[in-house]
Amino acid sequence: MKSQTITLPAAFFVLLCLYSGSLLAMDVYVAGRAGYSMPDDSELTSSSLPGVKVNLGFKDNFVGAGAVGLRNGAYRSEIEIGYQKNNLKSISASGITINPATVGLSGHVSALTTLVNAYYDFDTGSRLKPFITAGVGFSVLKASFTVTGVSGISSSDEDTVFAYQFGAGLGYAVTDKITIEAGYRYLSGQDAKFNGDTASFRSSNITAGVRIHF
Repeated sequence: MKSQTITLPAAFFVLLCLYSGSLLAMDVYVAGRAGYSMPDDSELTSSSLPGVKVNLGFKDNFVGAGAVGLRNGAYRSEIEIGYQKNNLKSISASGITINPATVGLSGHVSALTTLVNAYYDFDTGSRLKPFITAGVGFSVLKASFTVTGVSGISSSDEDTVFAYQFGAGLGYAVTDKITIEAGYRYLSGQDAKFNGDTASFRSSNITAGVRIHF
């Protein structure tokens, strides 16, 4: 297990608050989001197979997140915690042919993210407001996968890495206090190290959610 202390999200959140203006002009909100995660294929470099690039495919699955934030006019900033888990679907390697029908594939990768997100809501003169967003933070990646019959392609470990996301969406103000939203976000970050293996994890996530303002 590996871990690291990351203070960037907290510092970034404070800066966003100061940049957005007086705290007295802000309102607090909580948000919940759920949707569909579509991870990219992951390129794995294994110390057990030097010079061989292994591509891992993962199944689409559920993604969920919760956030607490501040809004000041068109600007929003929040701290968001999200989670997704994607099961191993396929494997291929340069110079090696693997038939998924005859080789047992099992495993998964999960991501527990803590991100500080900034938003800009475009004023359309109506209750419908498009928004853009970007965020930075860290992700705790846990991996466990085994390919039966292929020596060396097996790992079970976790790593904490720098992570970021960006995206866009639409919000609709049902009332002055309740907004429903739908959006797309692309999650990425540093490659993780699992028991001497290096692997990437990136995902396209489509979510719907609700924000409650106080």
